[in-house]
Amino acid sequence: MPPRPMAQTVLFDDAEEQPLPQLPQDVQIHLLQQMVQWMRVVAVAINKGERDEQDHR
Repeated sequence: MPPRPMAQTVLFDDAEEQPLPQLPQDVQIHLLQQMVQWMRVVAVAINKGERDEQDHR
């Protein structure tokens, strides 16, 4: 039987806190718009998949 890996109990214990980078406002707006568009596409695909499954019953 191969040895079991040890469980890691603490992550990044010695890591120093770093401030989060701030993106320019225009980049934030563009990324938000892209995320909304992606979420709409995913929602349409999920809904289409639900209808496809119902058609097979």
